[in-house]
Amino acid sequence: MKKNVNVLLGILLSSIIIVDTYLLFNAKVPITNQLYRYISGAPEVHMKGKLLLYRGALHNVDLVQYIDSDQGLQLYKDLGVPDRIPKLPPYLYVKKDHKIYQYKIPKSPFTIG
Repeated sequence: MKKNVNVLLGILLSSIIIVDTYLLFNAKVPITNQLYRYISGAPEVHMKGKLLLYRGALHNVDLVQYIDSDQGLQLYKDLGVPDRIPKLPPYLYVKKDHKIYQYKIPKSPFTIG
């Protein structure tokens, strides 16, 4: 019985690793990142139809308002990021319950730039 449980746990962990790797290489948010965000209590943030990759909670960051997310959450950017850049800022932030949560747009590891 104990051996069966170990085999099932091994299959489950292998499946999660395979699915996470597939999602990561296809510029999607891995399951483990979604669990990390959920456990941290951070909001789920979508921008232009894409789920953003959660990076963690921060303190004492100088931020300025940027744009609204698809759900209407106010997104912020670093104070030092110029207003007129051709792409989105590298990191976006959400202020909620006196905490600052950092996000970024998921990219494939093979994406340049």
